[in-house]
Amino acid sequence: MLEYEQKHFDFLNNNAQECCLFLRRNSEFPIDKACSIYLVGNGVRHTIKGGTGSGDVDSRNFINIEQAFISSGFTITSSKWLDEYDKFKKSTKKSYIKEGKRLARKSGYLACVYTMGFFEEEHDYIINDDIKGDICIYVLSRNSGEGNDRRNIKGDVKLSETEVKDINELNKKFKKFMLVLNVGGVVDLTPVNTVSNILLLSQLGVVTSTILPQIVLGKANPSGKLSTTWASPNDYPCFNEFGDLHDTYYKEGIYVGYRYFSTLKKKALYPFGYGLSYTDFSFNVGNVCFNNNILSFDINVRNIGNYNGKEVIEAYVSKPNDRLDNPYIELVSYKKTKEIKSNEVDKLSFEINASDLYSYDESISSKILLRGDYVVKVGNSSDNLIDVCILKVKNDII
Repeated sequence: MLEYEQKHFDFLNNNAQECCLFLRRNSEFPIDKACSIYLVGNGVRHTIKGGTGSGDVDSRNFINIEQAFISSGFTITSSKWLDEYDKFKKSTKKSYIKEGKRLARKSGYLACVYTMGFFEEEHDYIINDDIKGDICIYVLSRNSGEGNDRRNIKGDVKLSETEVKDINELNKKFKKFMLVLNVGGVVDLTPVNTVSNILLLSQLGVVTSTILPQIVLGKANPSGKLSTTWASPNDYPCFNEFGDLHDTYYKEGIYVGYRYFSTLKKKALYPFGYGLSYTDFSFNVGNVCFNNNILSFDINVRNIGNYNGKEVIEAYVSKPNDRLDNPYIELVSYKKTKEIKSNEVDKLSFEINASDLYSYDESISSKILLRGDYVVKVGNSSDNLIDVCILKVKNDII
């Protein structure tokens, strides 16, 4: 590799763990050393590093998750399963291409245009195998990208029947089981939400595979946060409005994601800004002051777990909504701690300009600070917040 390539690779490798997060975890992971692993799922050999279209780029080299675990000293006990899945995947490819061309003709488009971002849903299959190993990891992948919307069907947003069955059965069979999500967007996890260890690996470019064994072995500690709200499609009022090739109808208005769930006081499966690591944190409000229209406050974050780690603290504001339509909370800032050792504290200092808390009034074509109370809150997700202070605005400020 050229010097700049090595520099970029090293940067990715050193920071990829900060883009991963646990949705659920227990004390079974990390493990002490490499062992025998029953490694299955469509993402093991067909690992996705970047989605479709400009979400993916050519790389000098890329190894899949199976190769990454072998390189890390693990013994793969699921070779038969992986070989059988490869045969199954190959058998569905011809019909997938044929269907793409048929739909393109039906819509009056050239196939190369219509199938931009086109991806095959996951089909059901039966693979019989001798299940054995010290631990089990199931890697679930979903492709997506520019040119096509995700589909609310089994094998895309929803898990296939085979995936649900295999994940739940393996979770019962193995004491140390982890579901790994190699996805670029939300999948409906409600049928497998009894799994105790769920890692959102995401799609991290050339280091997607290599970072996973480091996390399993505890050499890397995830510290990312969700940038979307994860919930069942049934919980979204406008989920099925997407998919029109010619237009998108934004019937939900401003009530997207956490703005919808927090305003209607609906519980999401995993809220915006949420993410677990191998350790736990507590936080409290320190000094608070308001000077020259700048709100300043400190948040003290303590590592109350047993591993070194980082935490993200998010600041939200609840605006007056008696005259203009405002959601219950809106994100206004966030900061990440340094790596904190067990029982140590890091102080995060926030500064928020009052003018950044405006609403937009269409009737006067202006930004406006509405008269009323502005409640500033902080937390480690949109669903876990404490109050910092209340800013009182006596009169409208345009």
